[in-house]
Amino acid sequence: ARICISLYINTELYLRHIEFRKLNCYFITKQYKDASATYDKVLKSYYDVNDIYPYYQAAVSYGLSKNHKKKIELLSNVMDASPSARFYPEAIFELGRAYVAKEDDDKAFECFNMLASQVKDSTFVARAYIEMGSLARNQSQFNEALGYYKTVVEDMPLSGYAEDALAAIESIYQTKNEPQEYLAYIESIGKGATKSADEKEKMIFNAAEQNYLSGNYQRALASLQEYLDQYPAGKYAFSAEFYIADSYRNLGKYEQACDSYKKVISEGGVLYAKDILEKAFGPELAQSYMDRVAGAMQTRAFEFLRKAKSRNLLMMLQGEHPQAIAFILSYAPPEEASKIISELPPHTQLS
Repeated sequence: ARICISLYINTELYLRHIEFRKLNCYFITKQYKDASATYDKVLKSYYDVNDIYPYYQAAVSYGLSKNHKKKIELLSNVMDASPSARFYPEAIFELGRAYVAKEDDDKAFECFNMLASQVKDSTFVARAYIEMGSLARNQSQFNEALGYYKTVVEDMPLSGYAEDALAAIESIYQTKNEPQEYLAYIESIGKGATKSADEKEKMIFNAAEQNYLSGNYQRALASLQEYLDQYPAGKYAFSAEFYIADSYRNLGKYEQACDSYKKVISEGGVLYAKDILEKAFGPELAQSYMDRVAGAMQTRAFEFLRKAKSRNLLMMLQGEHPQAIAFILSYAPPEEASKIISELPPHTQLS
């Protein structure tokens, strides 16, 4: 027995085992620099391309020490190992993450793509697709990102990462301002029930509202009307009507703006309108909006009068009450108003 033990403790296997015990102790006690040095010693003395554990542990230690350059240098050796080797998925994933930390997206993508195509472990494949989706998303390649995330949701629903992928899909559709497409997608995969009716309505309204708030008034008109067509008595119908009115105003379509503002006030009342605006924007901004409404209804609704010909105005005013004529002409250019008054019947002029 003594002879056997003596022979064993002098073997390479025993010495390697001792070094591993030491480095594991360093790692457990968070002495990462000592652990890294010991791993380096093991790697130089007992190299085996498919023995990935020392590379992996050493790289993790360097990563925890914020030495991403050394981490990448070590894990790059794993690229030559067999995909079936133990710790291969973990090592390639960590290599990809190290490249992400160094902002080398191309190299990171290469690692994650290799992982997705060569490894059978669905958990690591899902994580690889999640990472590729994140890389594509950060470069505003939204359609590519959606493809990666949808692969996880549809092909790996039990991987543990499907919910994360679905949340990313929702976020991308919101960024693209395409709530209807997202809702159609979750219906197509049998997950429509994950969103309540109220949540679906809010998503559609929020997208339309964002068009208005970002100053894309033409698109706002289309998306807000789409919301109202789908939810004519919805929770946000009043706000949608107001945004439509103000979008018309910002586009210089004053007659349509006036009609829409009147609809807002007639349906909810001035105080109700102001209350809603205060809740949405605060008292100061709400008052500013109310002033706009008043201005649009009292002045901009008659902006067309400033461009109208006196002959057309005269025909339009025939038979109107003198006070109504006076009110309308107050918005016309003085020279046009004078011409019209001179052609009115004498009794109307005297009134």
